[in-house]
Amino acid sequence: MNGATMETLARRLDRLERENRRWRVIGVGAVAILALALLKGAAKPKVKVQDEVRARRFTLVNKKDKIRGFLGFSATKSPVLFLFDNPTVTLFDSERRPPARLASGLVESGLRLYAKDGNPLADVHIETGEWPRLSLYDKTRSRRAALQVLPGGSPEWTSRDKAGTVILKAPWGGWSKEGE
Repeated sequence: MNGATMETLARRLDRLERENRRWRVIGVGAVAILALALLKGAAKPKVKVQDEVRARRFTLVNKKDKIRGFLGFSATKSPVLFLFDNPTVTLFDSERRPPARLASGLVESGLRLYAKDGNPLADVHIETGEWPRLSLYDKTRSRRAALQVLPGGSPEWTSRDKAGTVILKAPWGGWSKEGE
């Protein structure tokens, strides 16, 4: 090989090495940018919590986009909460115990009040036969007293002892002790 050819090869080799370094720097930069983008995307996004949400109506829909309830205003501008198909509303205290539960369904509808230990204290409900009943419970969850209107329209009061035995029953016709 003569000197001119060696000089040409040396220039070409020098140019190829510079180009190779340039592509290496570009590649490392691209990988770094991609890594940063992936890390930023994988980071947990901060959820902004609003101090107040304002709306005239909130609509609750199921997976099939059928309306199951809403909170809004009636035609007379009164606030209303509507829940459809056997709804239950359970209220909880700060320790997540239910002090009250309101239910409306096919079998029965009513309001139940609970003690701090979670046991029922009293409930007012209407069963399938559409007769209303007020029940009072003791600390063992046993119904101790009940006042109800029977299907025929007569009121009835029933008292039970700790064992659950009826000790007093008072139909509309007057007071009587069970068994007399």
